[in-house]
Amino acid sequence: MVTPLSQFGGIQAAINVIVGERYKQVTDQVILYALGYHGEDAVALMDPDVRGKIMDRPRTRELASVERPVLSLGDIRRDLGGEGDSDEELLLRWLVRKEDIAAMRAAPPIKPYLTDTAPLVTRVAELAQLSEFDEVQVRKLGLNITLRKNRPAA
Repeated sequence: MVTPLSQFGGIQAAINVIVGERYKQVTDQVILYALGYHGEDAVALMDPDVRGKIMDRPRTRELASVERPVLSLGDIRRDLGGEGDSDEELLLRWLVRKEDIAAMRAAPPIKPYLTDTAPLVTRVAELAQLSEFDEVQVRKLGLNITLRKNRPAA
C-alpha cells in the first residue's frame, strides 16, 4: 500500500476488525475523503450507504465546517521547499507532516535490493527450475537459504 487512498482503506479495514463493526469508528482521513477533499470523483464513486455512515457523525460536521485553503501548486512548492521535486512527489509530500518530510530528506540514499539480475538470485532461480531436485540449499558465511518443492502426496 503506497498511495494515500490505499493507506486510508487499509487502516479503516483494520479499525473495522478491531472494533467489530464496519465504520463504527472512522479516521479523519476517511472523513475528509468522504467530504471530497481528494476530489469529487472520489465522492461520486463511494457506496452511498458507506458515505451515509461516515457523514452522519459529529466529527464529520466538525471537519466540514473547517475552511479548506485553496492552494496552487506554486504555493505548495514554496511552503514545502520543493523547488527540485516533481509535481507527483510534491503532492505526496503535501499529504504528510513537515517533520516527516524533513526526516525523508535527511534519510540516507535508498539501498538497492537484490533483483533477478544479481548472480546469486539468478542461480537460485535456475536451480529451483530443475525437476530432478526437490530441495536446493545455498550456504554462505552468515546466510543459509533452503528451497523445497511442494510435491503432492502419492
